[in-house]
Amino acid sequence: MNLKKLYNKYKDVIPYLFFGVCTTVINVVVYWLMAHPLGMGTTISTLIAWLVAVIFAYVTNRKWVFHSKAKKRNEILEEIGSFFTCRIGTGIVDWVIMLLFVDLIGFNDVIIKFLANVIVIILNYIASKFIIFNTENLLKKIINYFKDKNKRKDFIIGTCLAIFFLVISFIFLIDSPMHIWRNSVTSVDSSVFRTIALQMKEGLLPYKDTFDHKGPLLFFINYIGTSISFNNGIWFIELISLFISCIFMYKTARLKTGKISSAFIVVIALSLLLNYFEGGNLTEEYALPFLCSSLYIFLDYLLNKKVTNFRLIMCGLSLGSVLLLKPNMISLWIVFVLVIFVECLLKKNYKDLKKFIIYFLLGLCIIILPFVFWLGFNGILIDCWHSYIVFNGIYSSNLTSIKDKLGALLFFGDNLLLILSFIICIILGYRNKEKIYYYHFSYIILTLLFVCLSGAEFPHYAMNLVPCIVFPFACLFDLCCKDRKQSDLILIFASMFFVYNVIFPNWVKIGKSVVTSYFTRSLNESEQRYFDISDIIKSNTVENEKISVYGNRNIYYLLSERLPGSKYSYQIPIGWVNSAIMDQYYNDLINNDIRLIVVDSNRMDDRMIEFLDKFEYSLIWEEELENGVSIYKK
Repeated sequence: MNLKKLYNKYKDVIPYLFFGVCTTVINVVVYWLMAHPLGMGTTISTLIAWLVAVIFAYVTNRKWVFHSKAKKRNEILEEIGSFFTCRIGTGIVDWVIMLLFVDLIGFNDVIIKFLANVIVIILNYIASKFIIFNTENLLKKIINYFKDKNKRKDFIIGTCLAIFFLVISFIFLIDSPMHIWRNSVTSVDSSVFRTIALQMKEGLLPYKDTFDHKGPLLFFINYIGTSISFNNGIWFIELISLFISCIFMYKTARLKTGKISSAFIVVIALSLLLNYFEGGNLTEEYALPFLCSSLYIFLDYLLNKKVTNFRLIMCGLSLGSVLLLKPNMISLWIVFVLVIFVECLLKKNYKDLKKFIIYFLLGLCIIILPFVFWLGFNGILIDCWHSYIVFNGIYSSNLTSIKDKLGALLFFGDNLLLILSFIICIILGYRNKEKIYYYHFSYIILTLLFVCLSGAEFPHYAMNLVPCIVFPFACLFDLCCKDRKQSDLILIFASMFFVYNVIFPNWVKIGKSVVTSYFTRSLNESEQRYFDISDIIKSNTVENEKISVYGNRNIYYLLSERLPGSKYSYQIPIGWVNSAIMDQYYNDLINNDIRLIVVDSNRMDDRMIEFLDKFEYSLIWEEELENGVSIYKK
């Protein structure tokens, strides 16, 4: 696409954005003139500035953006009235967003104001283009659209499904400690990521000034979430992530079965996800929307040969995002990219293959290059490589044996939904003689093997298995619907058994959590001891003083509002992987003159005891619990 075609395509958007910036400048300048040189009050100055800005916006939009053809007096007056009405309406939208997300929920006002303005700009553009300056009657178009019975039905069903997925995402995320109805202590991993986000807000750099072996995208997600709201901002991102995942799991199921069946399959998938969720804000959780969307795109191409440039870009962008989160979750792309590549070669479809490669790589570069430039600009690209790639390679190979990996394979493979997915793919592949089922079977197997790569049996590692079950179950539902006259009774009893034993228990658990969380939402759900310990830390340090927590309990940095005094905010298990980390940790304590150390009693060792004695730290508080902590001060 050349520049002329590109301009013609966006000839309304470019001047709209230009005059939008001019309108903002006029609003600010007029407000300043009224409020300062002329000494008018804030309210009057704001009102006059808004009025002048809207008049300027109307004139410029009418003449140079949307090229209005209204010439008669009545037409112009109607146009002006519509323009001002729409601006008042979007002003109310702006106010409601600020009221809801800032005053009620407590998100960061600057970020929410920016997002609200983006929404307002989009709404103003839509209103101007399709309602105010539109020479055709938009209302008639809308009426004609809804006169079509099928379109009306599709619209109602689509809206209901969107609301349904948003509601079940909200309900599911009751399991997150950062849910707006809860005030819980976050998990070990989540606390580490949140601590790094707080350090980034103070100008520190990941990998250089603070250590963790996760991908840079995860730290940015936590940084954005923490900037929105310290307590609930990350949960808000989780909600968006899960909602998008539900939408694409539904679309994937729709490739094979009906609307109701597809919605039910999403519920089944979420019941599996609950087994792996572990409180959320984990790497695998944020990969889900990228996995679900790409799986839908791949399957839609293989089944229906439907592909667009945008979809190819999204596939590449999704792969890049997953690489920036956790590289061992790329089994989806390994299988399906290889399948499509070989198919194109065998069919000598070189033209399409060239297009696929170009747009796929474009999407990959869109997400990867900004991170590479940012890491390089800050001089931490090498640090990122060693922490994220080299360290994880050592972590996966040194700490676990073949026996551990086989144990993990049995642990994660022992799941009824997953086993049924294997069986469905094999049976349908053999019965229908279609390769798509074998491709999907290969995808499930490779995903499972990648999950077991570290040999650790942490449930959240298996979150990326959740999208794997959607397509097989959609095929099963489709098969049952086609053959239901022959097997109605068997199907009913099998379904009742399956729902009662596999799906029902998890959703009952969620239901109980919803009731409990709602009626105790004004109370502090967390164990009080975490806050008591944090109060002791605060009372024995001054504001902005750095501390150290020995072990892996970053929650105390968050609750006490004290940053780590070492690059290594936690030391276990990373110190087991590389002993040099422990040497640097103790050097940091000495060089930064850390006066207060919180020690996890389960992690106390000879070296820490020797260090505390040598530098004359005194025990000021000790928790008499098996998994308690002790606080030492110099």
